Amino acid sequence: GELAATSGAVALCADSRSCARGFQRRVVIPPLPLPPLATLAVQLQTARQMCGAAAARRRPTSLFFRGLHAKSHEAQELRARLWTLRQLPGAAVKFTRGGSASLEPDTRRWLVAQGWSGGSAVPFNAYAYARAALRSDFCVVVRGDGQNAGRMLVDAVAAGCVPLVIGDKTVLPFRKRQGGPLPYADFTVGVDELEYMRYPAETVRKALEEAAPRLPQLRAALLAARERLLL
Repeated sequence: GELAATSGAVALCADSRSCARGFQRRVVIPPLPLPPLATLAVQLQTARQMCGAAAARRRPTSLFFRGLHAKSHEAQELRARLWTLRQLPGAAVKFTRGGSASLEPDTRRWLVAQGWSGGSAVPFNAYAYARAALRSDFCVVVRGDGQNAGRMLVDAVAAGCVPLVIGDKTVLPFRKRQGGPLPYADFTVGVDELEYMRYPAETVRKALEEAAPRLPQLRAALLAARERLLL
């Protein structure tokens, strides 16, 4: 097979004849996790936390997100709602610098009405991000300008942090693969996009409250799926 870079993913040409016809067969391959989350020590640490009695222990942070504003209007609206999640108990939600410098006027007005200011973004630091994810029970996975889950998903899985997937349009890798699709329903928590856009904090709060009693099962399934997801 052959590999071809695409926006936000890599296209795998499984048949050389298809390669010549514009890569008609494609597989979305997720990126590697951040280096601080890919070490053997971290993987052993998180594996211990997801097994046995330790799987029921809560981490200091209930919900974690750290990421950029998007460029497209749809993605800006989706990510803007994350700002309201800061009110949830134990949540750590921050935007990072380096995203779109020009938010759509209606998105900016909505954020300002929620207490946001442009100076509230923090610089991105891979080690700080990794430490925060390792201290969190649930990690937000929300699409940006593309449809792929991107690094948010693999970083959450590497950190032993249950992915909270917002929206139905997010493309998750390996839904179809040899050996069977990844059982995402077993180790992720989904949030309906329409309800989230109308009532973001309330919708996510309800999802977390319903998922909390299943945290040991979610973590055990996350550990089982990790080797298949992280390349």
